[in-house]
Amino acid sequence: STHFADSASGFPGRDYYDYKLTFAPNLLSITNMFRYCFTNGEFRYNVSAGIYNSFVISPVNRKTIDHAVNGVLSTTQEDAVPNYAVHGLMITVGTGITYKYIGLELRFDPGRNYTKQIDYSVYSPTFSAMLQVRFNP
Repeated sequence: STHFADSASGFPGRDYYDYKLTFAPNLLSITNMFRYCFTNGEFRYNVSAGIYNSFVISPVNRKTIDHAVNGVLSTTQEDAVPNYAVHGLMITVGTGITYKYIGLELRFDPGRNYTKQIDYSVYSPTFSAMLQVRFNP
């Protein structure tokens, strides 16, 4: 969200632009991880890397512009991210520990560009922690 004074008029307190951008994609991600375990036994430490594909499902994609001229407010809406990408491959890395039947894994992915345009970048980096419980030996 940004606020700009309308420099065309002589009254910046009364004449202004407010820009509010909202891009909140709902994602379905499918991940394939390759894991290497350094130790063998009850306590194990591993590192992992893999690729995933995220599919954007019903995003909130809105840019709202409020323009006040002579105290009269007009509002327009358009897409915040023009021509956003519906899916795309990306790389993720992680590390984890496992003790007997319970484990903890930390993953990081740098995000990907959610638009198909070169000069308009929208990234969503993600850090995740996963608790793992194994029910079979």
